[in-house]
Amino acid sequence: MPDLRPRHRCSYASTRRDRRKDSRAHPTGQRVADRSHGRQVSDEWIAQPQLPPQHVREDRSGEVVAKQIQDCGLAQQLGRGRARSKEPQMYHPGYRGARVRAMRTLRLSTVAAVCALGTVLCFVVGAVAMGSSGVGVLIPATGRPGLDWIAAVDGAGGLFFAGAWLVILMGFLGIVALVGFYDTLRLAGPVMILAPILGAVGLTLVTASHLIPIAMGYELVPAYIDADPAGQATLAATADTFAAIALVTNAAGNFLGFGVVVPLYAVAILTTRALPRWIGWLGLLVGALAGWLGLLSPASTVISGISSIGFIGFFVFMLSMGIALLRRRSKVDEATQASAQTPR
Repeated sequence: MPDLRPRHRCSYASTRRDRRKDSRAHPTGQRVADRSHGRQVSDEWIAQPQLPPQHVREDRSGEVVAKQIQDCGLAQQLGRGRARSKEPQMYHPGYRGARVRAMRTLRLSTVAAVCALGTVLCFVVGAVAMGSSGVGVLIPATGRPGLDWIAAVDGAGGLFFAGAWLVILMGFLGIVALVGFYDTLRLAGPVMILAPILGAVGLTLVTASHLIPIAMGYELVPAYIDADPAGQATLAATADTFAAIALVTNAAGNFLGFGVVVPLYAVAILTTRALPRWIGWLGLLVGALAGWLGLLSPASTVISGISSIGFIGFFVFMLSMGIALLRRRSKVDEATQASAQTPR
């Protein structure tokens, strides 16, 4: 009775004659360079990879030769050093495994949603804290209003600084949120890659503009109060310089965020319909009022008042994005559980 058992040749020919014989016998096999002799070696077991290698040994040249011992599969890889299996890595059970599973299951869209909600919360609490301290705005104006701001900050105490640092935290959370929105809306097109980049740059500029008046409150304000009239005149000019830098930096960052990033995400929402469409229309309104019309705010107080509506609309946009992303995640999880419980 003939032997019908499958035979797989996985030997490594050590001579030129055996290598040529293998090449003629198996013309379909891939040719792999032999670094020790500068010749080509034919290994037919690379042509149809199915299973990872079971045993590995190294020859003199450092090339790895995987030897398949199962009848139903062939070797999968050939390379220098240790053969690597494509099977998923198994983690040790316990606390470390739980942390790894948590990180692997945590979605960027969920992080973005939480940070978007945190952005709105930090802005509201920070604004209330600064308003309660008697300081109406974080970035002072130049001239006489700037001197009034210095006097208000001097009498505000620690409540002003607590609210100001919450505004800084708002900027950090907003950066993460604007970057994370891309995970859900990236299917709108390749141009969407600009949204997280410009969003991070814009909010970084805004955060830097908020740090300047905080530094002024720590150093310049006490120095101005304790200085003589001549020193106060010098420090007033310095304060105007810092205030102008903060205002210009804030305006540039706001334009990138309100006028470019938010409309990009708004168009992506209207295109993909991954989130409710009214959020997309709200984003376009924010871009028109706070972004593009806001560039003309210094020219007219009326335009400034209209653009402030778009400023408030931005935080409504962030709040709605956070809630919509969390609801979308819960619906996906419910659908996944339902499909897993459905009998096949």
